[in-house]
Amino acid sequence: MRYGRDYRLGDIVTVDVYGGVTVDEVVREVEITADRRGRVTRPRIGMVGATRTTRTALLLRDALARLASIERR
Repeated sequence: MRYGRDYRLGDIVTVDVYGGVTVDEVVREVEITADRRGRVTRPRIGMVGATRTTRTALLLRDALARLASIERR
């Protein structure tokens, strides 16, 4: 996927956050830097700078903790 071609600022994207666990979030910010090797684009999704934990984040945190518990057994 390529910024500017496949998605843009404000689009809703699906991100694989861990082993097939996905979340749908809005592209809130895009950092673009360039050096001799070329351009690097770093999109940021979700609530940038938010202090409140969303319901999705709480569910994901719980699911990952439960999965880690199963893997330890």
